[in-house]
Amino acid sequence: MEKRLLRILESRRSDFAGEGVDLDLWSREAFLWTSDAQGNRYNITISTAFSDAGFYISVEGIDHPSGHPEMHQLRDPEEILSFLHYRIDQIHGKDPAEKVILPRVEVWAGSRAEALRWYRETPIPALEDLTVQQLVARGRMAEVLSYIEHIDQGGYA
Repeated sequence: MEKRLLRILESRRSDFAGEGVDLDLWSREAFLWTSDAQGNRYNITISTAFSDAGFYISVEGIDHPSGHPEMHQLRDPEEILSFLHYRIDQIHGKDPAEKVILPRVEVWAGSRAEALRWYRETPIPALEDLTVQQLVARGRMAEVLSYIEHIDQGGYA
């Protein structure tokens, strides 16, 4: 599986470059570097050394380290690719919640603040008890949008 992931990342190298992300691939690790709008640099490392347990992904601010890096463990290469794009978009100030999800949820949540709270904190039983934020980060935006559409049409949450 690690070779498959590395092949996928290599095939998307130009996509990452177009997003302002540098990619460096080694036999068992991948390194991605990017900066936010303020020029703060970030390093995203994917370690395939323990591929039987999944791939370990760390996201760390280089210029302003917050102590421990943000850690994730994912198994599926496509899920990892979705996570990378989501996290890179966040670093670049483009969060899908702001553009797509929150405006739809505000209608029935009552306010932007309540919609954001729901997005970050409310586990969705129909979607493995994960929050919408967790689902989006794992590349499951389509499932989230289907769930919201179901609620918009009068379905039960």
